[in-house]
Amino acid sequence: IQDKFALLNIECHINLPQIAVVGEQSAGKSSVLENFVGRDFLPRGSGIVTRRPLVLQLINQAGPEYGVFLHRPNIKYTDFNEVRREIEAETDRVTGSRKNISPIPINLRVYSPNVLNLTLIDLPGLTKVPVGGQPSNIEKQIKDMIYEFISNPYCLILVIIPAIMDLANSDALKFARQVDPDKMRTIGVITKIDMMGEGTDCLDVLNNQVYHLNRGFIGIVNRSQKEIEDKKDIHYAQASEMDFFRKHPKYQGIIDHIGAEYLQKSLSLQLSYHIRETLPDVRQKILEQLLIVKHEMDKNSDLFCDCPNDRNTFSKILMINIQKLSVKINNALGYEIENVDLNQKSKGTIMSKILCETFSKEIEAAKPSEEEIKVSIKIAIINTKGVRKSLISASGPFIAVTKRLIHFVEQPSLKILDMATRVACEMVDEIVKEVFSLYPDLLNEVSHFLRTKVLEFSANAKKFLSYYFEAQADHINTNHPDFLSVHDNRQSENSGSGKSCVTSIENILHKQGLLSFNDQASIKSKKEFFFVLRGQSLTIYKDSMKKELHDQALLSDCMIKDASTSQKSQLIIYRKDGV
Repeated sequence: IQDKFALLNIECHINLPQIAVVGEQSAGKSSVLENFVGRDFLPRGSGIVTRRPLVLQLINQAGPEYGVFLHRPNIKYTDFNEVRREIEAETDRVTGSRKNISPIPINLRVYSPNVLNLTLIDLPGLTKVPVGGQPSNIEKQIKDMIYEFISNPYCLILVIIPAIMDLANSDALKFARQVDPDKMRTIGVITKIDMMGEGTDCLDVLNNQVYHLNRGFIGIVNRSQKEIEDKKDIHYAQASEMDFFRKHPKYQGIIDHIGAEYLQKSLSLQLSYHIRETLPDVRQKILEQLLIVKHEMDKNSDLFCDCPNDRNTFSKILMINIQKLSVKINNALGYEIENVDLNQKSKGTIMSKILCETFSKEIEAAKPSEEEIKVSIKIAIINTKGVRKSLISASGPFIAVTKRLIHFVEQPSLKILDMATRVACEMVDEIVKEVFSLYPDLLNEVSHFLRTKVLEFSANAKKFLSYYFEAQADHINTNHPDFLSVHDNRQSENSGSGKSCVTSIENILHKQGLLSFNDQASIKSKKEFFFVLRGQSLTIYKDSMKKELHDQALLSDCMIKDASTSQKSQLIIYRKDGV
């Protein structure tokens, strides 16, 4: 089953009985596996060497020793140095050469008369600090990968712990306990026993008296780094290992239950019993999965008919699924009324609510209060006058305040666009997953393509909105009826309410007529401009038709005095401070 998944280049999501090897970096995992094979074949070096799970299948077979990779089934590797190079090359092919990791396993079978039938999964060593170009979240990546394997209730956990480390400080043992709190699936292996200080031993640990595991601890002695560099034979190392245990007074009494050879026999036996115990449950779960697949096949009979395995067939399958995708997206957006979902709100409904309801609320929340607007106007007028203390302000304050009000709408608009984009991406992911669930690689490609398009359209929409608000702010149409008739509209609202009301000072028409300016801002009768002095505002038009606005000024801080005589009509406007 693992081979079939590996051939498809996808993870196996069926919980199978297996043994996963877990340990910190430099705990001796590679040496343990090489002891089982009796050959040097695993990559070595500093940092993370194992960057993809290695499914190692040992098959007892008479004849010459050789290895076969599942991704290169027609090649027999009799030189185990070539096996090491192929593992490195295949790792780099999937993960790149930048110390990245991948959960997609490498499957290696070793045929030899010197091995016992056994399957193990070598996982990356636990690490805490990224070094040598490793990703910053390498610790989390490795833990997530290991958890994916050892959380399988049918997986035996082979925890490798160096004897020179206190069991209480072992991250591997702590990690195993999280998924196996009853300690029923964990097997402890104590390595580097020969490196313990003089007068110290780990007999209590091996006798299961320090930290109890139901499957116990087994001690081994690995080759030293010097022996590896000197190309010491593994068989020589195994003989040296047993010689060490026989001569050590503490381990003589358990000589039959320690060493690499005993570990291999014990694991092979335990895995055989474990498979026998769990096989009925595994078989039942596989049958349940087959029923689900059969149901999918019955629903999509056109996709699973007996037909040639050629490009035309693949194109047909792709087009059928794209048509389904299009129909489902149209249904979700509300363009199809024949197939209406009665169980939950569609994504189109959610987007409509965002655009029609949430948008208005966001605008109201961002809009400044009337008091804030008045303060802004007053400050703009004062700042425009500067040191001149002129009576009539230029159009600068009006333009500045209006621009600010326009930009108040911009942020809520962009926020609503982001919300609609998120809903669209969620819709794409859900529908693509539903339509292409049987084709994982195609699912990823289609989902990535559609998401990219949605985000591309969203980016274009943002640019358009920014350009739109810039254009509105750069050219404020003061001839718009909303500006010209603002006072008339207020007066109409007061008079059209159907109730008698007191005329506000804002609606009192003081004066209107022709005017001109000199440098001291005094007003003279001259046919240049037409003004309307109403309430506390002075509006100046370019002619008496009052169609084209020239300027406008608020006189909230001014006093108005009628200085008319029998010879001429005159109105004096002066500031409250006497200027």
